Amino acid sequence: MNIAVDFKKYWQVENCVGAIDGKHIAIRQPPKSGSYYYNYKGFHSIVLFAVVNANYEFIYVNCGTNGRVSDGGVLMETDFGELLENKKKGIALAVTNKASMTGETFASLLHSLEMKLFL
Repeated sequence: MNIAVDFKKYWQVENCVGAIDGKHIAIRQPPKSGSYYYNYKGFHSIVLFAVVNANYEFIYVNCGTNGRVSDGGVLMETDFGELLENKKKGIALAVTNKASMTGETFASLLHSLEMKLFL
């Protein structure tokens, strides 16, 4: 499997090693939480954040950020977002310049960065 090659082949997107998105998961308001979990959609939630490859297969999942946090805030509360922000160990280079990165190479990169990976 080669994530970047698949994105170019199926979606005409170059140098992409994953697509990210988030989904609010409705919860009952935890006791004494006030508006901590209350989101802009009008209900209490936690956020499921995921990265998928070009074939819709999950390669990273994080769940649990409180629902009131913005999309950018959710990203930055994950270890994935923190690594992108801090550009640790070449992750920015991998994201922008490794058009031929394979799924195994991406997996070993994430593993070396101590990220949770689901292949």
